[in-house]
Amino acid sequence: MKKFLLVLILVLIVVSCLFPPWKRIYKEPDSNIRKFEPVGYSFLAEPPYVRVYDRRGDYTGKEVKADTIDFSRLGIQFGLLLFLGSCIVFSKYIFPPTKPKSNTVLSDEATLKKTQSG
Repeated sequence: MKKFLLVLILVLIVVSCLFPPWKRIYKEPDSNIRKFEPVGYSFLAEPPYVRVYDRRGDYTGKEVKADTIDFSRLGIQFGLLLFLGSCIVFSKYIFPPTKPKSNTVLSDEATLKKTQSG
């Protein structure tokens, strides 16, 4: 179970690298302040398209590609996945080590020897 969960964490890390979060960077027309808008997830080689809205919230009819990967959200995802992975690796209470079943085999052999000799 522990190995399965670790493989699942590794698969999630690979998937989050292949489909990262994207953001759009834009400036308001009246100011020089840059603003960031998260636009969702998309394949690494194909940024998502974003609808452009005016100040009143009306759709302008334009669609532009996302500008860059949102590394802050990607870092949070990696941090959470690494935290979960380390909890799985270092957990002894969630996944207690299994005891070997050799004790039962030895006791069965001992009873077998007693019955044969007696």
